[in-house]
Amino acid sequence: MNLKEFGDWALAQVSVANPPPNNKYKGQCVSLIQQYLYRVFGIPFQEHGNAKDWAYNIPDGFTKVSGTPQKGDIIVYGANYPGS
Repeated sequence: MNLKEFGDWALAQVSVANPPPNNKYKGQCVSLIQQYLYRVFGIPFQEHGNAKDWAYNIPDGFTKVSGTPQKGDIIVYGANYPGS
């Protein structure tokens, strides 16, 4: 599945849970990213914490960068971001 196909799939869902074998936390932002890693990159489910923790607990094969996000990047806002 490519990025566009994932976007189409995700928009067609009512809400998304973590991929198998976890299948939990339906409707959470982290579940959407877990599905992205699973469906687009074939990365099996692995706990990385809450969304704010992903800036420090980066999935294997990914690199933390700063600057303007590119299509397909995973954006992580810290715990102090307004509305988080």
